[in-house]
Amino acid sequence: MIQFHDRALAVDSIDEPAAPSREAMDPMALGALADDMAVNGLLQPIGARGPNEHGRFEVVWGHRRLMAARILHWPGIAARVCEWSVDPLVARLSENLIRTRAKRRVRSPSCARAVSRSRRSRASCAARSAGSTHAWSC
Repeated sequence: MIQFHDRALAVDSIDEPAAPSREAMDPMALGALADDMAVNGLLQPIGARGPNEHGRFEVVWGHRRLMAARILHWPGIAARVCEWSVDPLVARLSENLIRTRAKRRVRSPSCARAVSRSRRSRASCAARSAGSTHAWSC
């Protein structure tokens, strides 16, 4: 199971993901998110891994929230941080799979990518990522 620690990170110390899960960000939706965060604050922390050897972090989930925080010129943001050595795909998959309403369309592509990078079975790989047993499958 991946160990996460809650802490505040300087927004300018966080890099965008090397392999983002979204193909593109809708600028209008990003602006709407920034407007909402300006009024309501950050409702869910972002996920990050790090620091690396240069003291930098990489966003794992919450990329849009990070971009909205940059638009708002926030100096810091709440984050759940794991070690740099954790595969960001596995951390992202773990975050998505623990949601009780995670949709199959979200789980399946992530599971397939994880399986293609591993010799484990699909169910075993996904279950291990989520800290669960192989009693369920992607």
